Amino acid sequence: MVFYAGLKPYNQKKEEAALYIIGYFTVKEVIDFNLLSTEEREKYCKRCKNNAHIKRMEITYYSISF
Repeated sequence: MVFYAGLKPYNQKKEEAALYIIGYFTVKEVIDFNLLSTEEREKYCKRCKNNAHIKRMEITYYSISF
């Protein structure tokens, strides 16, 4: 995952703004929940319970109780 920003050189009028990479994360694992069984979803939801995407999921859809 890459973070980028449009930046202008400080105190230089002749230079134009450009896009710069300002940070990145290396992603260890991507999980497609559509391909998982209910048991596998429950396992990942419990293992990654602080993940923002999991916190926003509808619990009833995955039939998980926290």
